[in-house]
Amino acid sequence: MTLLSSTPPPSPNLGFPPHFTLSLSAGPIPLPSDPTLHLVSSHVSVGGWGAGTVRQTFFYVYSLPSFTISCVTPVINFGLDGRLEYNTNMEEGGGYLYLSVGRDNCETALVRIRMTAILDECRPPGEE
Repeated sequence: MTLLSSTPPPSPNLGFPPHFTLSLSAGPIPLPSDPTLHLVSSHVSVGGWGAGTVRQTFFYVYSLPSFTISCVTPVINFGLDGRLEYNTNMEEGGGYLYLSVGRDNCETALVRIRMTAILDECRPPGEE
């Protein structure tokens, strides 16, 4: 699976509009290159259920022990659903992330993507 699209990188308040709710999805996973850094999957949401509902995945990296967020990805879409597509579980193996991704509140798909593809999208909070 490859990354199909993303929105601009986040700025203050992680860069997402104030009407978005931010929620944790999966992780943390220690980064193989530096076990003091951890990758977390999260999602933005708007609405509850039904028309107008949006759930989309983003990722961030934090450091130990201060738990400071060092970088955040834009909203990432894996091409399963343009509106309701969000991570529900994340495992790492051999440089890949294995993501259980909810789609349209009815289905789940397994997505395999190189961890570097996600980390390459990560920018310091506030950087445009």
